[in-house]
This record gives sequence, C-alpha cells and structure tokens, in this order.
Amino acid sequence: MRIAFLSDIHGNDVALNACLSVMAGLDVSEHHFIGDAVGYLPGEIAVLNRLESLGAYCQQGNHEAMLLSKISCDHENESQYKLNRARARLESTGWIEKIMGWPTLVSRTIAGKRFLLVHGSPTSPLYDYIYPDSDLSSLKDIPYDFVVMGNTHRPFVRKEGDIVFANLGSIGLPRDRGNLASFGIYEIESQEFSIVRVPINVEEILRVYGSDIHEAVAACFQRKAAEVFGKIVNEFGTRI
Repeated sequence: MRIAFLSDIHGNDVALNACLSVMAGLDVSEHHFIGDAVGYLPGEIAVLNRLESLGAYCQQGNHEAMLLSKISCDHENESQYKLNRARARLESTGWIEKIMGWPTLVSRTIAGKRFLLVHGSPTSPLYDYIYPDSDLSSLKDIPYDFVVMGNTHRPFVRKEGDIVFANLGSIGLPRDRGNLASFGIYEIESQEFSIVRVPINVEEILRVYGSDIHEAVAACFQRKAAEVFGKIVNEFGTRI
C-alpha cells in the first residue's frame, strides 16, 4: 500500500485530474495535501471539492494564509497570485471556514515512522523555501524520520543524517519542467519515498485558464529544465 502526498495545486484542476488518474493505479490508501490549493489559477473550487471527495488530510500553505489575511500580499504579487478574486469566489461556498480549520503543521506516525508535514520548512511551516541545493545540516537532528515539504515547486528527496527530506514540487505550477506535475509516494512496506512526475496538457490548461492568469505564470508552463527529478509516468502508471 502507498500514501500519496500532494502540494501546490494552485487552482489547476486540469493538472490535479491528471495526477489523480495516475494515483488511481498506484494502490493509494491515503492522500495528504500540504498546502496551496489556491492562487495563480482560478480553478480552486473544483480543486477543493476534489480534495474533499478524496477524504484528503489537508493543511494550509502560504497562499491559504494570505487568503485568510494571515500573511500580507503586496499589489505586485497580487497581480500574479489573484487571491482577492479567489476569496470572492469562495466566500459563498463555505470553503473559507473550512480552510480556517486546516492546520499549518502536521506531525504524525505512519507505520511506525515519524513524519513532519509542513508547507515551508520545520523552522517556518508556512513560508520558508527549501530547495534541492539548500543546506539541511541544521535540521539533521530533529526528531523525525521523514520531513515532507512543498512551496518551492521544485521536487527532491535527500537524506541528511537519519532523516529523509522530501520536497513534493508542484502539481499545478511546476517550476523546473513546466509540463511535468509532481507528487510524492510513500511505500509503506519498503519505507521508501519517491517523486512521481506526470505529463500535463499545457495547451488544455491555457485554453481553460489562460485569460485569467498572469503572463509570467503562464510562462512557467513553458520551462524546460535540462534535468528532471522523479519518475515520469503516463496515466496508466507506466514509467516512460
């Protein structure tokens, strides 16, 4: 059995559906969402409804915190984040109240292993950025076996001391290879954590959302990093 970890969907229901199609073939028993369902793209209601229908465990990211006005958002960032518009769409749905109840940090034991789930980092759960080349030496003695993070939209899995650090990257707005969404899979039996990359239909995303997203955000989908972290699969779960 496997546990799926999702992050940074950012209102992109098209990409979420592509990833869920892959997860459906992976014997996933639980879904954990570690923040940023909202922001950038305008499909947040469909995304939130999908997470709820999955029975996913959900927690806040920095975009939820900004949506709830816990973190200020300046005018320049708002032009890309579009959180004011998201808030207006969500106000009559009941989702604002539900998101208020999401935790900002989750600590739990899974099959005997201690997991810390944070959107940012162990020292700043909402708003820190841990990149593939970040120095993790100061965190190697915290009392966990796995630390699962998001926020950077750039995935990795690294071990520091006895701890596995995993950044899930982004389902909705990848910032390394723009047409490859990412999520994490934990294999309960082997106790291995891996990153899965799923091809997403950029033309469809831009057709559905293009007029409602900032040009700089749309440009992210065209990025073509030379190296891609994770296992690339198609919708049937077969490695390409």
